[in-house]
Amino acid sequence: MTRANGSKHIGITMREVYAQQPDEPCDTLSHNWHAYMKFALPEVNWTPIPNVGRESAIDYVTRHGIDGLILSGGNDIGDNSRRDATEQALLEYFLQKELPIFGISRGMEQIQLHVGGKLTKIDCRVHVNTTHPIRAQNGPDGIGWSGIRTVNSDHEYGIPFDELHPSLYSLATTNDNWVEAALMRDRQVGGLMWHPERESSFNLRDQSLIRWIFGYE
Repeated sequence: MTRANGSKHIGITMREVYAQQPDEPCDTLSHNWHAYMKFALPEVNWTPIPNVGRESAIDYVTRHGIDGLILSGGNDIGDNSRRDATEQALLEYFLQKELPIFGISRGMEQIQLHVGGKLTKIDCRVHVNTTHPIRAQNGPDGIGWSGIRTVNSDHEYGIPFDELHPSLYSLATTNDNWVEAALMRDRQVGGLMWHPERESSFNLRDQSLIRWIFGYE
């Protein structure tokens, strides 16, 4: 069922890499996103958002009628000033307009930082290029998120449970008390520390959460 405020056009941010020939910055988005969006939100149009910097980011999303935002993973925060500026401007705009936001890994970190929270360096042996179990609590509106499952993990910074910003609440944690999923209180804003688009079999619980964020049930 689509709610009246369901997003019609979602923008997905991209990581920045450098091409070897010629040596120039390029924006990239994993091919996995095509299959994942078809699985999670087949009703919705979506568009990659280039790293155009703070001044042009809002113009880009308004020109394209983008009314929902996915902050994708890749690049540590602070490694690329153009991407940082683009995503910070987008976060400010979408929060001000009360439009839905969904963060993946780096994107979840961006949300935590933007509301005034902190990140902590994490044990790479446990959380980089690996998998680990999480314990999920019930999601919003009783969407049936509780239980233990294994997710992919590839991040060098994390959010300790006791340092999650008060404007957010935890949906899932690791055995060593790192936040793996969170939502903003009374807002359609949240994220995951794992990459749902990288799972070998897309997870229905992830699907239910992303559909709730963007106004579909």
